[in-house]
Amino acid sequence: VAAAPSSSVSSLPPLRPSLSLPLLIAQVAKQAPTSVSATTTIKGLAAGKSTVANEILGKCGAEYGKAWSTVEEGAGELEIGALGAKLDAAVGGAAHVGASSSRAVAAWLADALPGGFSVKKVKAYLESRYGVAADGGGKGASLSPVQSGILFTAAVQSGRSRLADEAAVHAVLDTAVSTYAASAGVAVPSGAATPTAAATVAAPPSAAAPTAAGPAAPVPDGPLAPLRVLQSTVAATLGVSASSVSASESLKSLAAGKSTVQNEWIGGLSIEFGAAWPDGAEDMSLDALAASLSSAGTYTAHGPTVTRTVAKYLERKLPGGFSRSAADRTLAGIGLGPLRREGAIFEAACADPSPTASRWSSAAEAQAALAAAASAHVAAAGLTLGSAAPGGAGSSGAGHHGAGATAALAGPAAERLRQLFRDTLELYAAYLDEPLHSSSATVSDLADSLAASSARLDSLTAELGPDLVDGIVPLFDAAKVRTYDSYWNWVRQDGMTLLYDIVAGRITRLDRDVVTRSIHMMNRATREICDHMRWEVERCCASDGRNYDVVCELGQQLLANVERALNDPPLCRDMRVPTRPSLTFGERGQLHYEEVPSELRRLEAWVRALLDHPKAAPFLSLPSTTRGASFDRCGETTDTYASAMRDLAAGATTFCQRTALLTGVGSGSIGQEILVGLLSGGATVVATTSSSSASTRFRAIYERHGSKGSKLFLVPMNGASRRDVLSLVAFIYGKLGLDLDIVVPFAAMAEGGIEVPDIGSRSELAHRLMLTNVNVLLGAVAAAKRDAGILSRPAQVLLPLSPNHGVFGGDGLYSESKAGLAMLLNKWSSESWSPYLSLVGAAIGWTRGTGLMNANNLIAPGLEEAANILTFSPQEMGFLLLAALDERLEAAAAEHPLVLDVTGGMGLVPNLAKVVTDLRQDVLRRSEVAKALAADAEVEAKEVAAAPWAGQAAGTSSASSSPASLVQQGRGSHVMVKRRPCLTFSYPPLPQRPSDIREPFRRLPPGLLDLADVYVIVGFGEVGPFGSARTRWEAEVGDGFTDEGLLELAWVMGFITFVADKGWTDADTGAPVDETAIRSAYGDRILAGVGVRLIEPSVTGFDPTDKLALRQVAVDRDLKPLEMSAEEAQRIKAQHGDKVTVFQDAEGVIWVQLLQGAVLYIPKSVSFDRLVAGQLPTGWSATR
Repeated sequence: VAAAPSSSVSSLPPLRPSLSLPLLIAQVAKQAPTSVSATTTIKGLAAGKSTVANEILGKCGAEYGKAWSTVEEGAGELEIGALGAKLDAAVGGAAHVGASSSRAVAAWLADALPGGFSVKKVKAYLESRYGVAADGGGKGASLSPVQSGILFTAAVQSGRSRLADEAAVHAVLDTAVSTYAASAGVAVPSGAATPTAAATVAAPPSAAAPTAAGPAAPVPDGPLAPLRVLQSTVAATLGVSASSVSASESLKSLAAGKSTVQNEWIGGLSIEFGAAWPDGAEDMSLDALAASLSSAGTYTAHGPTVTRTVAKYLERKLPGGFSRSAADRTLAGIGLGPLRREGAIFEAACADPSPTASRWSSAAEAQAALAAAASAHVAAAGLTLGSAAPGGAGSSGAGHHGAGATAALAGPAAERLRQLFRDTLELYAAYLDEPLHSSSATVSDLADSLAASSARLDSLTAELGPDLVDGIVPLFDAAKVRTYDSYWNWVRQDGMTLLYDIVAGRITRLDRDVVTRSIHMMNRATREICDHMRWEVERCCASDGRNYDVVCELGQQLLANVERALNDPPLCRDMRVPTRPSLTFGERGQLHYEEVPSELRRLEAWVRALLDHPKAAPFLSLPSTTRGASFDRCGETTDTYASAMRDLAAGATTFCQRTALLTGVGSGSIGQEILVGLLSGGATVVATTSSSSASTRFRAIYERHGSKGSKLFLVPMNGASRRDVLSLVAFIYGKLGLDLDIVVPFAAMAEGGIEVPDIGSRSELAHRLMLTNVNVLLGAVAAAKRDAGILSRPAQVLLPLSPNHGVFGGDGLYSESKAGLAMLLNKWSSESWSPYLSLVGAAIGWTRGTGLMNANNLIAPGLEEAANILTFSPQEMGFLLLAALDERLEAAAAEHPLVLDVTGGMGLVPNLAKVVTDLRQDVLRRSEVAKALAADAEVEAKEVAAAPWAGQAAGTSSASSSPASLVQQGRGSHVMVKRRPCLTFSYPPLPQRPSDIREPFRRLPPGLLDLADVYVIVGFGEVGPFGSARTRWEAEVGDGFTDEGLLELAWVMGFITFVADKGWTDADTGAPVDETAIRSAYGDRILAGVGVRLIEPSVTGFDPTDKLALRQVAVDRDLKPLEMSAEEAQRIKAQHGDKVTVFQDAEGVIWVQLLQGAVLYIPKSVSFDRLVAGQLPTGWSATR
């Protein structure tokens, strides 16, 4: 019977807003939950990315519902901790599991759990390990708020990648519990007590053993900390302990200039940590690098480098008869989980990296070594091993074949009994000629097929890049399309709100806001709202109370206006004040950018000023009749466009009975302004979004701007997915039964800072979104119209062009995408789809405040002044593009493509990139100067306040404040100084004169050689039998080793070491060494250990009298299965083919059985007849 959990549910609080809010934010921002500080804000964490901030706010609205509405105003600027506290208060401090967290948990359970591991097992694990029960208990009980909080944490931390096995799930859940408990400010609950063994068997007398203690209380499972992996990896190479590797050092400094060592570390560690490995990691300190790896939140299980190291270490250390599963059982009995076991063995492997280290001689020695490794690992992790439970099994878990009967035995006795069962079973199978693993071939084939598919997927991912592969995943789902068409309901709310604002005294006169709200009501006018308003106004009496006289007066005016608009089409009219950019500098150099009202208070005045601008006035171009694929400015069409602008500014334009498709309708974008204008004008609009939380924003847009007869369909779609694009068009012409009159494909993706050498997966994704799939979209619309037989209503396509044709640089394939769209204007007349589409290419100028241009807002004021061009707000640019959708221009575009220039003169500025760069540098310089002046003023103020004369009487002095006088001693004395060796690492001086060159050859017999025929090859950078090139030069060219050469050799051969505060010391005794006595003290030992000499096994790694050779042997019968890692098993299978069987038992242990005919290589000893060789100096080490 299992013991009760050692901790209760009450130790972990239920999920409440203050706990779920950082998780929601981390999920959207793609950060680790622990990196979301309680003192930061949503706006600050989004770092200027309005899309991220809006998505966070949208998810919060879905999660907290009515509670969110109480804090929504200004929520983005509240500290996250304070915002969470307000939400807790709004829900009365109760548990709260909302829609966003529930969806995240459900998605994680569906995508991340491995096959065979159900939600029921997750609940059971949390209840048995931590005492966290489901709601209601019993079979089928739902997740409790505590379980939901833990699983939401797991979903955010580990992502939705499928976990490998049960151990990986447990590791993720353990980490999630720790994180959740830390965020709640409570201690992590300890695990459940281990059940006592339920059954034992009597051992035969020969196998009798004393009763063993039960397994120890488990240590919380989890992978090694990234810092420990880094330190252990470095320590293995340097031959030191992991704890002695300083965390303040970088990989580059620890490698000490050895690029091979550094590259080996980076190669192995980057594979271990995968995508979390940062650029420039070699220059980061180990603690900073570990913090970066930890903040990614993806290291929930060990990677390939650790697992390979563990497998190789056990292969060379485990004694015969003591398998990997036996090692696992030993460590499990101590209390280590799967990840802790792997971590302990990895640390032991790094502490003993020598491949020639002796193998453990027995199972007892192996168990002792593993226990020592476990203790060292747990101590290094700051944990403690629990004591064993009496009367239990010392080695939990069943072995291969028949282990259930041995559950109560421990150590070697259990292993011998298991081996007896295995041998007996194999003998019976051989006698009956029945293979034990007949299905292994099928399993192997399936594994090969899966490996081939994985390899193909890996190849595609490597070729296309993760951004492109992940970025083209379809999102379209017809069941998730949202429809907004209840303008008739919102106009009622507008009327009531306006009425009670007058009653409350918030409105006392007609101003711009009241006029704007009245125009919205007129655009939505219905007979029902007129009747309701008349009833409200007629029952009002000036004597009813204060402000009721205003209700009567303004109400009658508004009613008359609304009734007059009953039979009129809705008109698009924007009453907002045009704005201009403004940049100011704070006292400390802070940059404050904002949009301030323009001097031109109405759009009509702004349009007049724009049309009169000598450089920035918009114009239209038509295809040239003389120069082929080029366009000429057209005065007539430009005049038509100017008339359309005036009508739109005056509120005389309608879009009723027109259907539009918009993509790229992000918050604050040009597309959003076009959407507002189309809805105000009564259009039916299909808008796409890739954000699951955008519905709140689109609903608010329709509530405010949706006019009479307008409809808004919000469709989830990924514009980079071809399948989504085709599904969208099929949905519009099929399910919705609409025909498009307007297509505005404005979806875009920022590629800031990407130059030609950096073009990669993200740029390809952006190119696909902004060019390739725009072509696919237009082709699908043309095909749908053709199939429906629609020839008289071509869809007017507004193509987003740009004057930036590589002028700025550093924008990936953005310019190429825009230039590619311009080619459609030429294809219109050369291909067959022109009856179905008409094209207006809009060259869009500098638009402030959009997602693509946010980073350039700061220089907009200076650009207008320095280059005499116009920049535009999204409202202004949306207005200019809406005017291009006028029906008069639609008719002109049906005859030939049009090009609209609304660049504000941007394309006429020579060397615009330099102008922009100079402006940005000037802004930053002015900011830095202001910061420096402010900092200098602060320092000066502090110095003045702390000056030593402050508060002292005039004329006083202090002896302590004067500089200390210099004391000179020993003048005139004479000291005898011995010359000390001085190690220098410069290139040795070469002989300069012919006599110097001939000098070494004078001792040779005359006529032996002609120097003109001698090729002299001199190596300098090598390491050889005489040590470095410097000492080799002395030995082979000079007259023997100099004092400096002997000092260097004594050092690299390990005779002496350098201590910072003592100088050179003897390596054995630690006594100081006189550098002038190196020759007498170590000269003979140095000469005996350098040069060509008898082979030294300690130097070369082999004994010439006992050299290893291999003998081939073919086995004549099937051998016993051997346990090994999956990677090694596959390698053996690849070498031996059908002569080997690989299978996995119920415990997940991999076994390899060599069959009859397999060829083995048996080591044997032979004598080598070469006993002399050039060897490195005795004791030489690359670490010195």
